[in-house]
Amino acid sequence: MRVALPLPYATSIMDIIKPLPTPSFDVPKRPVVRPSGVVVPRGDIVLSRRQRPIVPRPRVTIAGPGLRPDATAVRIEAARSALQTLADARDGFVARAAAARERVRTAPDERVRVEAMAETYRAEAALDDVLRRTLSEVTALMEERGLR
Repeated sequence: MRVALPLPYATSIMDIIKPLPTPSFDVPKRPVVRPSGVVVPRGDIVLSRRQRPIVPRPRVTIAGPGLRPDATAVRIEAARSALQTLADARDGFVARAAAARERVRTAPDERVRVEAMAETYRAEAALDDVLRRTLSEVTALMEERGLR
């Protein structure tokens, strides 16, 4: 009687095919050594020998000279003065322009009418000068406060 021999490859193939191990996030049991050309420095902490003195900071900080109440009062007065100058110039221009219009309306001849128009132009030029000067003063005040 003949007995069939087991196939030699059937059992050995089953031994070869193994399920892959599940990835583990645990610390490896032995150190992983990979050769490389980079030398990693040790992470030792080095403390200086000289201790810095601990200086307590004041709880209230004194404002700079530009932020103190007396400087603010000066800035407010400068702005009020510049705006008051502009308002006075406007009132003067309105009065001069009204007088010139009245002179043009009641002018007996062409010469008086031309003089009245010239006076209107001079008043307007004076107002333009005041506007330029006021603009430069207000711009300087704004730049001083860091607004421009």
